[in-house]
Amino acid sequence: MVAGPATWVTLREILIGLAAGILAGIALAVAMRFSRLLRDAIFPLSVAVQAVPVVVIAPILVVWFGFGIWVKVIVVALACFFPILVNTLDGLRSVDPEAVKMMRTLDASRWAIFRRVEAPTALPAFFSGAKVSVAIAPIVALFAELAGANSGLMRLIIEDNNNFNEARVFAAVVVLALIGVILFGLTALAQRLVVTWR
Repeated sequence: MVAGPATWVTLREILIGLAAGILAGIALAVAMRFSRLLRDAIFPLSVAVQAVPVVVIAPILVVWFGFGIWVKVIVVALACFFPILVNTLDGLRSVDPEAVKMMRTLDASRWAIFRRVEAPTALPAFFSGAKVSVAIAPIVALFAELAGANSGLMRLIIEDNNNFNEARVFAAVVVLALIGVILFGLTALAQRLVVTWR
């Protein structure tokens, strides 16, 4: 049986990293929607950060921050941030121009147009990005632990593999897959509950 503490360590890294990546992605997407200058300045940098492989970033962060949980959280957040940013920004930009025009004729403020038209329009795209993020978060967390960890599922997998305990290695993989499936299912359920008009 896979050790509970190791599973909890990896799950915590995934959940905190996901939350940070989602919040940062939403915040930056909204800021870019309101400021074209910011979009032109920050978006290429976001693409550049995403293009750097996890196996390169994680060891550098380990050197800076040590073997604690925050290195893994940062790596997971960086990986999950980009799908949220791109999908949410695309959703915000796909709003019907006629709906915006109608709101302006009703003397709606920029914030009111965002809240009543753009944000609801962007929700399906946001959830598409969230589904991608929750699917890759467990994999990224394992890669981050591979760079250096005192505990977690990857450390357990390495130890069991070195001891030829393949049953426990397989159990750890199954646990990781279950985490991904459950997170994906919860995200899909949240989408059904929030995006009721679809």
